[in-house]
Amino acid sequence: MKYVIANLKSNKSNQDMEKWLSEFSSLSQSLLKTAAGIEIIICPALSLVTTVAKWLADHRSNLPVSLGVQDISPYPAGAYTGAVSARNLDGLGVKYALVGHSERRHYFHENHQDVANKVSQCLENGMTPIVCVDVDYLQAQANAIKAEELARCLVAYEPLTAIGSGENQPVAEVEPIVKQVRQAFGSETVIYGGSVTPANVAAYAPVTDGVLVGTDSLDPAVFTQLIAHLI
Repeated sequence: MKYVIANLKSNKSNQDMEKWLSEFSSLSQSLLKTAAGIEIIICPALSLVTTVAKWLADHRSNLPVSLGVQDISPYPAGAYTGAVSARNLDGLGVKYALVGHSERRHYFHENHQDVANKVSQCLENGMTPIVCVDVDYLQAQANAIKAEELARCLVAYEPLTAIGSGENQPVAEVEPIVKQVRQAFGSETVIYGGSVTPANVAAYAPVTDGVLVGTDSLDPAVFTQLIAHLI
């Protein structure tokens, strides 16, 4: 299985999201109907999750597309004002959650234990966590997660130098780190993220299990081109 994850970050209004979904559906339908062994995961801002969920209810049977969130609370449902727990998402069809993205670690000062707690919340509530790591702390992050949970995670290797920089990390440098991630987590599914574009995405296919896409997921036409180059 190859995964293509659209991390739309803190972008788009509800109207923008509806337009994105309409254009993506039109552009990708014929492409994805014939695609085998690929799963598209759309991760919108939390306020737009219901918009994507409603769209998926009409299109999931025809397209290999799933719903993800960009973050999840490290706490269960309860008195945690402002937090969005896994329970809050129940019934919306959310299958995946990004946890520990470098921007969450940097701007919101999340630590390895925060991320480990989010992993537990995901798994306890039927969601698959996509744990984002860089090489400097991948072992420390793996150590913080419960041993029995490690292999149930998808892992996204995202070198900080490549995030939003326009400079993707060369595949020759990514390959040995993917092996380190697999050894640390015991997970067979490792995804690369960092300035992925239609021009470079195919190069990562032989050494990873997919890609995490930021900037080039914002335009549905560019995102569809990227998918086409990976298939």
